[in-house]
Amino acid sequence: MRIRKLATEFGVDPRLILGWLHELGYPRYHDPEQQLGPEVLTRLRIHQRELPRSARARLPPVPTLQPRPAVPPDPELGAAMKGVVPLASSTPARRAREGRPPVARAPSPQSPPNNHRGGAQSQPAPAGGAKPAPSELGLALEAEKAACKKLNMELDAERALRQAQDTALAAERTEAVSLREKLAGLAADRERLREERDALVAEAALRSNPNAASATPDPGGAGSSLRQVLERRGLRSEDEFTLAFRALLDQRRLPELLAHLSVAEPDALLSLLERRLVLLAEGDEEPPGVALLRVTSERSEGEPPSAVRDSLRRFSTACLVHNLRSVVIVGGSPAYHRSLREGLDSRIRLRLVPGNSRGHIPEIPSADLVIVWAGTELDHRVSQRFPDAMIVPHRGISRMLGAAVERIEGRSTGSPRADRTDG
Repeated sequence: MRIRKLATEFGVDPRLILGWLHELGYPRYHDPEQQLGPEVLTRLRIHQRELPRSARARLPPVPTLQPRPAVPPDPELGAAMKGVVPLASSTPARRAREGRPPVARAPSPQSPPNNHRGGAQSQPAPAGGAKPAPSELGLALEAEKAACKKLNMELDAERALRQAQDTALAAERTEAVSLREKLAGLAADRERLREERDALVAEAALRSNPNAASATPDPGGAGSSLRQVLERRGLRSEDEFTLAFRALLDQRRLPELLAHLSVAEPDALLSLLERRLVLLAEGDEEPPGVALLRVTSERSEGEPPSAVRDSLRRFSTACLVHNLRSVVIVGGSPAYHRSLREGLDSRIRLRLVPGNSRGHIPEIPSADLVIVWAGTELDHRVSQRFPDAMIVPHRGISRMLGAAVERIEGRSTGSPRADRTDG
């Protein structure tokens, strides 16, 4: 904004604005047509609001230039310039009468602006080649140059930082693309390994059951296994087998599925179901690592947690009191075996023998007490290896251990090592 326009806005004389500028420390303003910067304009508005109304219209003294002192004539210069007619004596009218063209005068140099308060004239430059003192305008320009240089340096640093960030981002994107490609390759390898694993499992199953292998030479024949049928349907892995059966069960297609299934070895399937599936009532202790099926209390294979803990504690106490430190239990599911290992006293050396052992039957060293758990799955060949064992026909842990405690404590006839009657 120009000084004159600001004076019109304030309703004052432009010379009053110039006086305020000199009072605020801006002597470089001397013309009403000069432009005002934002900072100067803000300070002027604040200064105008702070002045009383009586002082807003009073004009400050306008600085005036002091007349230059008269220079005495030099005799030597006058002698040298004798006969020279000054151009000022040759007026334009006289030159026109004499037919001479007018003389173009060079513009006279203007005096420098008054940069001092009170109208004092600026001092001439000192002689002898000494540099003049820098003016306020020069100092301001130098400060602005230094600020611009600093800003340029900061901008260059920011550009370098931004370029480094862009480079790092591009590297991360490249790495992400590479990781995606590796992930896709690993997924393909996983699928391939899964197929190889399924093939090896199928081969091991055929080797363990040569009769089934000889009976199913043709995958499309009548003796095809369930795996082969599912593979012919297009399923490739055990995960897909599981999802397919789950989808069929959700649609209640189990009766249709069971109508087309037959079991080559019912005993093996029954053993698998006894190891992996437990029938429990609400509130019974849940053994880990097995599938649970909720049934009524009459069909439950489990025991309440408190009853199991009490029976384990009573059995441990009875064995320790009667100095039965080595105990062998034949029969029982893996879930029952886990409960016995975790619940019995650690001072009792417990050995558990699965009742469905096929092929090799482990040799059992001499023990203080041998219990044949007849209420669970029990192979006749296994039970024959322990003719002097205590026979307990109960199925649950608490009932089996309770009967064993009664026989150990002599509440039933016969020796605890050779009694084969029901308790």
